[in-house]
Amino acid sequence: MPQRETVPDEVVRRADQIELVDMAPEALRKRMSHGNIYPPERIDAALSNYFRVGNLTALRELALLWVADRVDEVLNRYRTDHDIRRVWEARERVVVALTGGPEGETLIRRAARIASRSAGGEVHAVHVLRSDGLTGASPAKLSRQRELVESLGGSFHTVVGDDIPVALLDFARGTNATQLVIGTSRRSRVARAFDEGIGATVIADSGDIDVHMVTHGHSGGILRRRLPKLTGGLNWRRRTAAMVVAAVGLPALTMVLLALGTNVTPASALLLFLLAVVGVALVGGLYPALLAAIAGGLIVNWFFVPPVGSFTIGERNNVVALLVYIAVAIAVATVVDRSARRATQAARGRAETAMLASLSRSVLAGNRGVPSLLEQIREAFALTSVTMLERDRDEREHWQVAGFAGPSPCHKTADADEDIPITDDLRLLLRGPRAGRGGPPRAGVIRRAGGRRVAARPARQTGRRGRQAGRRQQDADRAARGGEP
Repeated sequence: MPQRETVPDEVVRRADQIELVDMAPEALRKRMSHGNIYPPERIDAALSNYFRVGNLTALRELALLWVADRVDEVLNRYRTDHDIRRVWEARERVVVALTGGPEGETLIRRAARIASRSAGGEVHAVHVLRSDGLTGASPAKLSRQRELVESLGGSFHTVVGDDIPVALLDFARGTNATQLVIGTSRRSRVARAFDEGIGATVIADSGDIDVHMVTHGHSGGILRRRLPKLTGGLNWRRRTAAMVVAAVGLPALTMVLLALGTNVTPASALLLFLLAVVGVALVGGLYPALLAAIAGGLIVNWFFVPPVGSFTIGERNNVVALLVYIAVAIAVATVVDRSARRATQAARGRAETAMLASLSRSVLAGNRGVPSLLEQIREAFALTSVTMLERDRDEREHWQVAGFAGPSPCHKTADADEDIPITDDLRLLLRGPRAGRGGPPRAGVIRRAGGRRVAARPARQTGRRGRQAGRRQQDADRAARGGEP
């Protein structure tokens, strides 16, 4: 039997303040049996149908959880407005870090067990997508892990960050997480001896967040014989390593050749130094190889080209050989550097595609597609707020808030740190410390993920809630300015 004495959800959501009057189901049934709610002729039917103990208990739980969620929203808004980064343990929230590796299922189930130990516990799975795209994660495995998280009542998130420990901790603090679950490293003991890895960094910087290092069957125990993964970009670490190789390798090669004595000709010395320069170029690219080529040329000229012990070159053939050596070294280094740059661009394209797929899934999630899209954009790029503005149909120069994610919307482009046009009538305003910065081509990702579908159904999907909140915020801003338009 349907219950007709109901209040629409929209009315409750629009309320500025809600007061919850809690009562045990047995007490409510006693009041009803005394005739304090229904007339006598309806009491027996009500008690035997809708107002059973089970129904009332479920409704009581729904009401308490709904109010708790509203309180949680207010708390998050307060923490954001006051820039509070410290964790407030109001609710047990467990963040589990996923790499797309085979240990993911173990970590997810462990996080779910931890969250289930307290009422209202939440599980948030997060995958950090590096802006250079060099994650090595399998999309199929990530998709299966997403399904597992959602089947256990959790949520799956994708964030962008070059520094994985920082990105994990920023996400955990942004969700006010109390615990963080990560897996032990799959690297070998030898590799961990030189670099402790992400886990050690996360533990050192976690602060108030409890970190669980979970062992699994794929932990690195022995030195695995496998080919190294191809990497695309020549970052500062590779350039530094190349400088170290040049600084150690060139003097060592010089000592070896000097030990051989007069058996070493200038041509053979140049070939060996060219081989060393090629090795430096493969490690660090153009600039370290240029320095190595110049240094190698000077060394060969001083030690192996007559007259030895000076930079004077006595024969024309040796001049040609030195020039050819330097030209070949520069050419090889240039080719390596360009190849690395193109690999980096391709990797960034993969990062863009992965983020695009993640955001598109949010658009296709159902009736709440657009709000979910805005919230996921805010999470993925660590933004404070994301606001969708829609051009007014009557006043073309006027823009109104059609939806937003975050503590407060932006009402004009001047309030935002980054403005991204989606269509002629829609634009997204981004606010936050990372808005307008580098990384993957964010504007292209957002346009392609949301442009077509958002343009097709902007107001219907966002609902009246965003516009009404925007109008209330505009009224408050206008009142704060003393009534100015």
